[in-house]
Amino acid sequence: MNDLTIGAVPYSYEGSMFRFESIEEFKTKWQDLYDEKGTEEYSLEFLDGSKIEQKIYQTLEIDSVGSVDPINLELFFEILEEDKIKTESQAFAFWFCVSYIGYAPSVAFEKFTDLFMFEGTPEEYAQDYIYSCVPESEIPSMIRDYIDFKKMGQDMIAEGSIVHFQKEGFCVDPYSL
Repeated sequence: MNDLTIGAVPYSYEGSMFRFESIEEFKTKWQDLYDEKGTEEYSLEFLDGSKIEQKIYQTLEIDSVGSVDPINLELFFEILEEDKIKTESQAFAFWFCVSYIGYAPSVAFEKFTDLFMFEGTPEEYAQDYIYSCVPESEIPSMIRDYIDFKKMGQDMIAEGSIVHFQKEGFCVDPYSL
């Protein structure tokens, strides 16, 4: 974990805001403030950490807790401890499985590595796909010049073979799971 900090802001005026970096620290501070002031519910905010940690946090939709045993917050720290999500593309694949396909986070965490993702445009994906089936050198140049990879990529999106996320720069095959 890289300078990970999450803030807990109480819903009541009597409570106190606190920061934490682990589930153990959260539970200790939560319990202390509950014993002292009776504060149970907090709004949680991701304050600092890597882009990967932030994407995992957003995927789990952690925004508030009402007990000392918040399920998604515990899962968040378990995922970080397993160190299975090491790249931004893996964090994006995890997000895709939860947010786009609709898997429960714990199921998505087991399946996200099976998701086929391509970093690039739909046109590049189509070209890569065709050339993985038939090597470019085996396609006569007079035919190769007429292959419209841009249109093919658009068709793949239209038929649902791939989903393109322009901002993130990925093409994802939702049927690869």
